[in-house]
Amino acid sequence: MKKILYNSLVTLILLGLSLLAVAHRSGPGSRIAEGYVRGGGAGLQGVVVTDGVHTTVTDAKGWYQLACSEGAQFVYLSAPAGYQPPVTAGVVQFFYPLGTEGKKDRRDFLLEKTGDDTRHAFLALADVQLLREEEFPLLETAIADIREHLQAAGNLPFHALDCGDIIFDRPENFPRYVESMRTLGIPVFRVAGNHDLDYNGRSNDRASLTFQKWFGPDYYSFNRGKIHYVVLNDVFYLGREYFYIGYLPERQLEWLSRDLSHLAPGTTVVVALHIPTYRPGENFKTVDYSRLAHSLVNNTALYQILQPFKVHIISGHNHTAAKYLIAENLMEHNVAALSGSWWQSSVCPDGTPAGYAVFEANGSELSWYYKSVGHPVSHQLRVSLKNMEETGRRQVTANVWNWDPAWRVKWFEDGVDRGEMEPFSGKDPLAVQLLSDKSKMVHKWISADTCDHLFRAFPSPGAAQVTVEVTDRFGASFRETINLNK
Repeated sequence: MKKILYNSLVTLILLGLSLLAVAHRSGPGSRIAEGYVRGGGAGLQGVVVTDGVHTTVTDAKGWYQLACSEGAQFVYLSAPAGYQPPVTAGVVQFFYPLGTEGKKDRRDFLLEKTGDDTRHAFLALADVQLLREEEFPLLETAIADIREHLQAAGNLPFHALDCGDIIFDRPENFPRYVESMRTLGIPVFRVAGNHDLDYNGRSNDRASLTFQKWFGPDYYSFNRGKIHYVVLNDVFYLGREYFYIGYLPERQLEWLSRDLSHLAPGTTVVVALHIPTYRPGENFKTVDYSRLAHSLVNNTALYQILQPFKVHIISGHNHTAAKYLIAENLMEHNVAALSGSWWQSSVCPDGTPAGYAVFEANGSELSWYYKSVGHPVSHQLRVSLKNMEETGRRQVTANVWNWDPAWRVKWFEDGVDRGEMEPFSGKDPLAVQLLSDKSKMVHKWISADTCDHLFRAFPSPGAAQVTVEVTDRFGASFRETINLNK
């Protein structure tokens, strides 16, 4: 009965979102934001400046003037390629708060010239989930791993996208998180996650206030090389306890349309948000809260806006790894958690090691791989053996966490090529083992999760060794061998 009542509540809220969308179609107000955008000692022409609804571009001298919408809190820019806003106390300063009095806000932006960034790279991490004092040393270990990886990359320009759930409902942990991430020495762009927001308020409009106090606007864009980056906030709190859904309000969609209107069709666009836009087998014909909270309800609207571009969506939230080929021009990368299973285990519920994704841009093309904390880049799979008591057979299972349909997964029995392994959905054996003893866990609700990046093979009775070889979509191959007679 409680579920029926709650689903009815969600239905009414969804019906009312159209009214909220109308309310957010803010026309220009009486305030004017104006100023110069400069970089390298000169005014920068063609830089997009916004108040979160409307956009304008700078003239030949770098001057902009923007009639701000009612309720706008910031004026901010989409930094052009080759330039970087300053980073102060670990926060990228691409924004200014708008004043509450007077009709004009003078806001000048001074950008640092970085030079040619046609080739660059970025980290995508998610679900740091800082809650307890004991978790900060574990974060420092992960950050040390990232620093080492950045140093190995040489002079390649890097930035990071933190895809949300930075903290675990503990805003007092923001300062230590920022200070820790600051040691990376690269710009870090933050995404708002459901655990980073103020919930149980009277409306979603106020949910981002604490996040904005620390990091500025919760949706924005910037450019690097030939890639346009967009950050969105798709966590929509319902104003009742801790209930939220994946939803993009009209204000963000309207802004996104205007932001992307400054791009040529075919441009590569990277969109970072917290809740995944897609979930296999999703069905929004009926109201099921567990589904509404784990994927973007109005994803079709987002996909339509992105249709003219070549798009990579990067999300977190699930603490598991997945790749979704949504359309020919659109791929979603659901990144596993840097915290693993909420810092309770070195692996995520699907068996993916705690870690982060690394993307490399060469012009408008992107390549990527997953970096496990504490392991070399070559650690791209884990192989395990299980004796099937009910059949008397042995099963070799390979977990290939960065897998997508362009990968190949082969196996060799005592050096003989046995072809492709069989894909299947199931639970990773190591995750089951590590997450089954609840007495050792702070969060008793954590358990192994089903995933679709598992593969299996059944060796011959006399076989002594199996090698699994995986080849990713970019032609890189990785191997792991298991001895069957241990």
